[in-house]
Amino acid sequence: MPVRLCSVDSVKELLLVPAAETALDSVLASIVEEVSAACERATGRSFSEATYTDEQYRGGGESIVLKQYPVATSPAPVVKESSGIGTATLAATDYVIDYAAGIIRLQTTATWRQRFLSGPAAVLVTYKAGHASSGTGTAQRTTVPDDLAGSVAAFTAAKYRNRRGMISEEELAAIETRSLSLWMRHSRLGW
Repeated sequence: MPVRLCSVDSVKELLLVPAAETALDSVLASIVEEVSAACERATGRSFSEATYTDEQYRGGGESIVLKQYPVATSPAPVVKESSGIGTATLAATDYVIDYAAGIIRLQTTATWRQRFLSGPAAVLVTYKAGHASSGTGTAQRTTVPDDLAGSVAAFTAAKYRNRRGMISEEELAAIETRSLSLWMRHSRLGW
């Protein structure tokens, strides 16, 4: 099922459509999925919970900024370093993880090393990250931060109104600009 970063019910609420009215559900679900996909493209993120296996990082620094976040605590992430002679799994005590931000830092107490190995694909990380899904039917959505869900719902409602001739292209463009601005707060593009 495609990702829904807001529920159809939340869009209906913005459109002042009673929850029991189901005639628009499939149209609104389609627009929610379209806007959610646009949000993921704009942020360079996948918001659905998924497992990433041996994701490659350059290394060479004191920390690794994972591509996806928040990171799940279970199963615990596995960090490996790869060199020309082989691959070694780091002990979980060698690093700390900021699960919410998706950042892995070497422990400062590991005095024998100050940086991850350097080089292309020198660090390999296997982890689970993203936001779980909740609800069913028109209430189904991926549980992203409220500001992101609200922005997707507002842009979805605006796209529906625009298709019905209720708002102009200029008004839609202004809402899209505000949405993109908010979405970029949830992005790592440009890091």
